[in-house]
Amino acid sequence: MAAIVGKDCMVTLGTSKIIGMGTWKIEGITTEMHDKSQFCEEFKTYLCGLKDGGAVSFNGWYDKTDTTGQTAIRTANLKCSCLTDIRFYLSCTTVGSRWMPCAVGMTGSGHTASCIRITSWDIGADKGGLVECSFTGTVEGNMELQ
Repeated sequence: MAAIVGKDCMVTLGTSKIIGMGTWKIEGITTEMHDKSQFCEEFKTYLCGLKDGGAVSFNGWYDKTDTTGQTAIRTANLKCSCLTDIRFYLSCTTVGSRWMPCAVGMTGSGHTASCIRITSWDIGADKGGLVECSFTGTVEGNMELQ
């Protein structure tokens, strides 16, 4: 696979680009590991426990006019809404690859669909720069690359 240039990425909510974003990060799944080792074994052995879907974070420049993006994300945080239509693109167009919550859960997992709940946001200003904003969310389920 060819290298991807970060300047060509974007974040959307549905089909609306979230204005001002300049970075995004997806922290992947972690799995609880339960030690099932016993006396006289040379190496530890484990059972896999619950999985944690990880977290997402994205930030950039604050835009108070972006009602379909930044304002909608803050409202989702206030209402503890489950976002299923947030996308993290690897290109500047909606044609390229994107990371998103799974529409269908893994067979046998008991989880039917995934989503992201925005856990925090902040806005900050510096007299020598532009007003910045950032968002953090928790993944329920799994993110997939489409």
